[in-house]
Amino acid sequence: MDFINYPYIPVIWDCDGDSVSSGQVFFFGQIGQTTQGYPVSELSADVCFPITVQFVFGNLDFEPDTCLLTFDASALSVQLIKENEFTLFPNPTVGEVQLNISEDFIGTPYTLSDATGREVLSGTLRDKNTTLSLDSLPAGVYMLRCAGHIRRRIVKE
Repeated sequence: MDFINYPYIPVIWDCDGDSVSSGQVFFFGQIGQTTQGYPVSELSADVCFPITVQFVFGNLDFEPDTCLLTFDASALSVQLIKENEFTLFPNPTVGEVQLNISEDFIGTPYTLSDATGREVLSGTLRDKNTTLSLDSLPAGVYMLRCAGHIRRRIVKE
């Protein structure tokens, strides 16, 4: 293919089939044999390998195609968040979750989504220690996303 239109990585799955990252369109196209990085949100520390990357692109007529690429940990240069930079507890919880973050994350937005992907809570991290109340939420599994790339699963019992 001489030219690909709107290439991007919509999802990366880990060995359990969980969605662990996503990307966005970085350039509208790529010509010939050029190399191009396609940024994705950072993988969390609890990713299991191998991971599978879904790469979507189109031809000159904008006809889409998909390619799945699988990598083990030794084939990647994966930059992971250090555990002491972002922790939460207790997990599982019955009501509140305490977030302990490094100063680098102060002022960054967070969202909490339910198992269907519906946002149920959002805000901005204002302190190194932040308490999130899940009291009004039903029991279930939630995904906390912070700073655009950190993901942590929270279980409310």
